[in-house]
Parts: sequence; C-alpha cells; structure tokens
Amino acid sequence: MKKNIRFLKNVKCRIEALPWSIWENEDTIDDLQYDKKRKRLKGEVMHIQNQIRGYILAKYGEGDLLHEFSHYSFFTQGFIADPFNVVNNEAWSDGKKSFLYFTDKLIDFAEAEESVNSIDWRKNITSVH
Repeated sequence: MKKNIRFLKNVKCRIEALPWSIWENEDTIDDLQYDKKRKRLKGEVMHIQNQIRGYILAKYGEGDLLHEFSHYSFFTQGFIADPFNVVNNEAWSDGKKSFLYFTDKLIDFAEAEESVNSIDWRKNITSVH
C-alpha cells in the first residue's frame, strides 16, 4: 500500500476512534476529568484537521479541494458554548460523519491515482493498440 493511502487510512482510523458524543449524562461541569476529556478531544481533532489540511496543500495545492475542506468542522456546525447540550452531541456527530466522508473521498482519490500510475494499467493500454 502506498504511503499516501496508508497515511489517510491511519487518519480515518483516528477519526473512527473518536467518540460519537462529546458528553455523556454522567459528565458534570465540576468534573475535572470531563474538562480534560473535552480538551483532549479538541486537541485531537485540531491535530487531525491540520494533518488533512497539510496533506491537501502538499498534494493538491490551494484549489477547490482545500476550499471544500474548509467547510468541514467538528465545532462550527451548530456547536454552542454550553458544553452540556444535546445539540453539541448532534453537531459533533455530524462533524465526525463529515470528516469520515471527506477522508473516504481523499482515499478514493489516492487509490485512483495509484491505479492510474500503475505499470499494469499502462501495459493494458499499450497492448490494446
């Protein structure tokens, strides 16, 4: 498996490992563990976002794909300041789905590029003529 596909599949696994809810009923505002959990989740998501953005910039430049990616976020799609709100869980879940979709799209692009650049594909084209 090529380096780009491996990288993207690793990123996808990290997204899949994130919880579907940012808070659970047992989380309370006074719980220091909850505050740490939120900070850890936000840090992990920001790291993933930066890795994907860097990959797109390096591979495709500042074009339409980067512009499309700028619309994906775990935090801006309905996310509100009150941490104990079911709307945040819905926004978080939607953000996770969006990131998984976009990562799948990047994996499809990388696999298509690998196929197009493969030696076997070129042999098949030249043997037809």
